[in-house]
Amino acid sequence: MNWNRVLASDYRRGIFRGIYLFTMFQFLLLSFFFWLNARSMANKPSLGDYLFYFFRGIPSVQNLQGGTFSLPTMWLQIFACSLYVNLSYPLCDLMKEGEQILVRCRSRRTWYLSKCIWNVSASITYFMSAILAAMIVTFFTGGELTLDFHPAFFRHLTSTHLKPSITFSEELLTLIVIPLTAIVAINILQMTLSFIIKPAYAFLSCMTILVAGIFFPSPFLLGNGAMLLRSPILFVDGIHTAGVPSVIIDILTIILCIPVGTIRFKRYDILPTARKE
Repeated sequence: MNWNRVLASDYRRGIFRGIYLFTMFQFLLLSFFFWLNARSMANKPSLGDYLFYFFRGIPSVQNLQGGTFSLPTMWLQIFACSLYVNLSYPLCDLMKEGEQILVRCRSRRTWYLSKCIWNVSASITYFMSAILAAMIVTFFTGGELTLDFHPAFFRHLTSTHLKPSITFSEELLTLIVIPLTAIVAINILQMTLSFIIKPAYAFLSCMTILVAGIFFPSPFLLGNGAMLLRSPILFVDGIHTAGVPSVIIDILTIILCIPVGTIRFKRYDILPTARKE
């Protein structure tokens, strides 16, 4: 069985699933709630406003408006949902049809690399569901389908100021590239960990990293750059490490996890526990 057929099988059974309809519904609801809160404002929310709303997170502690702190529950929910929908497929597949595919392709490396490509593709699919949901609500509410966003919607969340001039490339980097690379990195890390420790522990480990990043603005804590209220690209007093350094760390994490996971899977015992007994 060649590599292309292994990957096609992963796409068919791992991405074209009904669960992604749930993720679309999630983002549609979030977009609708944002529109309800923003409809009294002078400007109608644009596509960029919805994306900023999804991934706004919270600013650094010193820039919190009024000094009040609250967990960015929506931001955590979005990342937790991404981790959840991508958690079970690799190991569940291994215990079902994936075991037969592994035998037929005769290469653990091929099987695992196919799962890595599936993971990246599934992460992109999840992020695209956010964009598509935001585009649908933007279109039907009369907003502009651009990445331009209106600071008036978010001024009450931070004491720092938006930079006077933001280019399209900066909007693209901040609203698309940074959140997407963060989602891909945390998902590929979870898959790698799930072959080292139990999947539930891998999920909890990644959630711990995300929560820690809320309190400690380090680029090594994945997800920090995806809190857009910390962006040095958009805000005058943004956290420097929440910009391009966070993207670099995310990409390095992806690159490192692939060989680590491949080496681990070559030694992984694929026989189910029940079969051993």
